[in-house]
Amino acid sequence: MKRFAALLSLALMLMVLPAASQDRVAEGMVLLNQGKADEAAALFQKAVDLNPRNTAAMNALAKAQLQAGKPALAEATAKNALLVDDKNAETWLMLAKAQMSQGHTADAYSTLRKAMKPTKNNPELLVQLGWLHLAADSTSQAEIAFSQAKQHLPKNPDIYRGLGEAYLKLGAEPVALMQFEESLKYDSIQVDLRAKMADLYLKDRRYNEAAQMYRSVLNHDPENDKAALEVSRIYMLSKQYKNATSYLEKYVLRHPEDQTSWSTYMEALDKSRQYESALNAADHLLKANPNDPLALRLAGKGNYMLKQWQPAIDAYTKLAAVDTLGYEDAKRLGKSYYALKNDSLALRYMEESLSKNPAQEDLYNDMGASYMRTKQWEKAAEMFQNRIKVDSTYATAYVNYALCKMAVKEWEPARSALRTAVQLRPNYVYGHLYLARTLSQVDSLKAARNSYETMASMADSMKSNYKNELGEAYRYITFTHLVDKNYGPAFSSVTRAVEFRSDDIELQLWRAQILHALDRRDEAKAQYEKVLRMDPKNADAKKGLDILQLYN
Repeated sequence: MKRFAALLSLALMLMVLPAASQDRVAEGMVLLNQGKADEAAALFQKAVDLNPRNTAAMNALAKAQLQAGKPALAEATAKNALLVDDKNAETWLMLAKAQMSQGHTADAYSTLRKAMKPTKNNPELLVQLGWLHLAADSTSQAEIAFSQAKQHLPKNPDIYRGLGEAYLKLGAEPVALMQFEESLKYDSIQVDLRAKMADLYLKDRRYNEAAQMYRSVLNHDPENDKAALEVSRIYMLSKQYKNATSYLEKYVLRHPEDQTSWSTYMEALDKSRQYESALNAADHLLKANPNDPLALRLAGKGNYMLKQWQPAIDAYTKLAAVDTLGYEDAKRLGKSYYALKNDSLALRYMEESLSKNPAQEDLYNDMGASYMRTKQWEKAAEMFQNRIKVDSTYATAYVNYALCKMAVKEWEPARSALRTAVQLRPNYVYGHLYLARTLSQVDSLKAARNSYETMASMADSMKSNYKNELGEAYRYITFTHLVDKNYGPAFSSVTRAVEFRSDDIELQLWRAQILHALDRRDEAKAQYEKVLRMDPKNADAKKGLDILQLYN
């Protein structure tokens, strides 16, 4: 009975030990998948100790040892496992990997050749053989091995990747890319393969595919610096500046010391019109190098575009101390001074800009206005004349040109320019007003009156905006009717005139004289008296009253 109990106890122990061994393997695989190779190896070793014939445990131990950077131990473990089962393909595979990891290519090749017979050309061993041939530059043999493996494992990503590497060594890059794409189909996570494919696309100038592949690398590995720099470089080359900034932004924040990439980032922000962010990037660069010409230039431009005139002036002034201002720099500096109404400095830099690049039509108006404000009428007229040459339909240039000519009493060119202006902009009130003034200077009384009447009819509906202009118009219209002794229309216009210029004594006198001429004596008398209340010494009003007394 005792003998039976002992035998039963031994049988139970033999059953428990393999189970315990398998539990250690399962626990170890969890650790290995977490990258804890040494801890996993300890558990696998316990599993082997519990069951020395557990080839799965020995293979797992070899794998953990390889992962922990101990290929010699892995090789010894795999050899021990082969003593237990020389037909286990995974064991042969681990042995070959361990030998390759130590650079023992000949041994690895011998191992794989030996493994083929007992494992009946296991496809996974063929894959490893393919990689071994590739490492030895036996490209054709590698292609054969991978192709044989593909017949048994058509969805194995490693096979297509190996074929791709083989074709790449043969210089068949398009075919290699096709194989790599097939590999990704079965294992889309291969970040390093995606990076390799992106490099190949870029080399082949297939920029869209390269950018797409680099983006996919970043989707899986957001902090992949090479991918971030390359995809942003592609976007810079293709002038997709906003896209470039989105990939450079995270990179430069990770690498504040990379001044070159910060400069590229700043340029991309500038070219995608993200001026506030570009200014922040410029500030970052200027902290490291206060005389950085590119940062100063873009700081000037960014402030200018944001209408921050004084900071723009400050940046461009610093730039001028360390580098030559380009024509656009000088223009923006000049226009910043112009916005602050510093005409002398505005003209200095705008003139400099124009001398460097005469084809800048946007300067003509501002320079013309500054010349006008500084009473340099001839230079102002020249600017507006240049603007007209660029666009003969730009009415404002004709008006400003005419004003310059009027200032130097050159009435004929002024009249001609204003005629064109009112044809181009018939509803422009001041165009008709200035034309009327010009015509009045060349004794074209009727033509001047017509222009004043046109201007008045347009402005009457907006009296509050044109009080002075309407007063001027009706005054002149009254004057021309008086010259023609046309008293009825003269009375209508003088009445309108005093509506806007009630304190104009001469207008009030004209109204009295027109009433007198129309024989409206009582009204004329009251109007003369009104004039005398405004100007007690007015001789014409006294004379008018004296004449009226003769009728009584």
